[in-house]
Amino acid sequence: METMKEIFRAFPEFNINLSARPDATVLITLEREGKVELRRVVDPLNIYTPFHVHSLIRELQLELKLRTGEVTWKGKGSQLLESTLPTYTGHPIHRTAAKTLFAGRKVGA
Repeated sequence: METMKEIFRAFPEFNINLSARPDATVLITLEREGKVELRRVVDPLNIYTPFHVHSLIRELQLELKLRTGEVTWKGKGSQLLESTLPTYTGHPIHRTAAKTLFAGRKVGA
């Protein structure tokens, strides 16, 4: 139950409704001032497991920001990743190395 409280604490400005669905999933509805801002169908595991609930909260926050235009998928200065991607060597990814990897994985027709 503590994980469900975290969802409510993460979105204090919203009325949150959790509804069970016939396929054993849960419908999360976020409403503000009587208007539905976001609906998401999730696996119950995402609500009751602390690790998963943090990921769910982050996804919901990101989707809300995308809808309001606070963050965009593309464009100068916008970045969705909070950190650099990990590599096996610990060094940054070089474009030539990345191009070589992708070229080797091409499927011929």
